[in-house]
Amino acid sequence: PVENEHLNMIRAKIYEKAISVRQVFRSFDSDKSGTIGRDEFRQGVHAMGLGLEGETVESLLAYLDPDRNGQIDYHEFMGALNL
Repeated sequence: PVENEHLNMIRAKIYEKAISVRQVFRSFDSDKSGTIGRDEFRQGVHAMGLGLEGETVESLLAYLDPDRNGQIDYHEFMGALNL
Protein backbone atom coordinates (compact mmCIF):
# COMPACT_ATOMS: atom_id res chain seq x y z
CA PRO A 1 0.00 0.00 0.00
CA VAL A 2 0.90 3.66 -0.31
CA GLU A 3 1.51 3.83 3.45
CA ASN A 4 4.37 1.33 3.18
CA GLU A 5 6.11 3.41 0.55
CA HIS A 6 5.94 6.52 2.70
CA LEU A 7 6.84 4.67 5.89
CA ASN A 8 9.90 3.42 4.01
CA MET A 9 10.81 7.06 3.33
CA ILE A 10 10.68 7.77 7.06
CA ARG A 11 12.73 4.63 7.82
CA ALA A 12 15.33 5.64 5.23
CA LYS A 13 15.62 9.12 6.73
CA ILE A 14 16.09 7.60 10.19
CA TYR A 15 18.92 5.41 8.91
CA GLU A 16 20.43 8.22 6.84
CA LYS A 17 20.62 10.50 9.86
CA ALA A 18 21.66 7.65 12.16
CA ILE A 19 18.99 8.58 14.65
CA SER A 20 16.72 6.39 16.71
CA VAL A 21 12.99 6.06 16.34
CA ARG A 22 12.70 7.45 19.87
CA GLN A 23 14.62 10.57 18.82
CA VAL A 24 12.34 11.03 15.82
CA PHE A 25 9.27 10.54 18.01
CA ARG A 26 10.55 13.10 20.53
CA SER A 27 11.33 15.59 17.77
CA PHE A 28 7.78 15.22 16.39
CA ASP A 29 6.28 15.55 19.90
CA SER A 30 6.89 19.30 20.13
CA ASP A 31 4.66 19.83 23.18
CA LYS A 32 6.34 16.91 25.00
CA SER A 33 2.98 15.34 25.83
CA GLY A 34 4.14 11.81 25.07
CA THR A 35 1.95 11.61 21.97
CA ILE A 36 2.10 13.12 18.49
CA GLY A 37 -0.94 15.11 17.41
CA ARG A 38 -1.96 15.63 13.81
CA ASP A 39 -0.33 19.06 13.52
CA GLU A 40 2.84 17.84 15.22
CA PHE A 41 3.03 14.96 12.75
CA ARG A 42 2.62 17.29 9.77
CA GLN A 43 5.33 19.60 11.14
CA GLY A 44 7.64 16.67 11.90
CA VAL A 45 7.29 15.21 8.41
CA HIS A 46 7.99 18.63 6.93
CA ALA A 47 11.04 19.11 9.20
CA MET A 48 12.44 15.77 8.02
CA GLY A 49 12.28 17.07 4.46
CA LEU A 50 10.23 14.15 3.17
CA GLY A 51 8.15 16.22 0.77
CA LEU A 52 4.91 14.55 1.86
CA GLU A 53 1.75 16.65 1.92
CA GLY A 54 -2.03 16.62 1.80
CA GLU A 55 -3.74 13.30 1.31
CA THR A 56 -0.48 11.39 1.69
CA VAL A 57 0.05 12.77 5.18
CA GLU A 58 -3.61 12.16 6.04
CA SER A 59 -3.27 8.55 4.89
CA LEU A 60 -0.17 8.09 7.04
CA LEU A 61 -1.92 9.65 10.02
CA ALA A 62 -4.82 7.22 9.65
CA TYR A 63 -2.39 4.30 9.43
CA LEU A 64 -0.30 5.44 12.41
CA ASP A 65 -3.36 6.09 14.59
CA PRO A 66 -5.31 2.83 14.42
CA ASP A 67 -7.45 3.66 17.47
CA ARG A 68 -8.43 6.96 15.80
CA ASN A 69 -8.02 9.03 18.96
CA GLY A 70 -6.17 11.79 17.10
CA GLN A 71 -2.89 11.03 18.86
CA ILE A 72 -0.02 8.75 17.88
CA ASP A 73 1.65 7.19 20.88
CA TYR A 74 5.16 5.77 20.84
CA HIS A 75 4.00 2.16 20.51
CA GLU A 76 1.80 2.99 17.52
CA PHE A 77 4.67 4.91 15.91
CA MET A 78 7.25 2.20 16.56
CA GLY A 79 4.88 -0.59 15.51
CA ALA A 80 4.02 1.08 12.22
CA LEU A 81 7.68 1.57 11.37
CA ASN A 82 8.48 -2.05 12.34
CA LEU A 83 11.78 -1.00 13.86
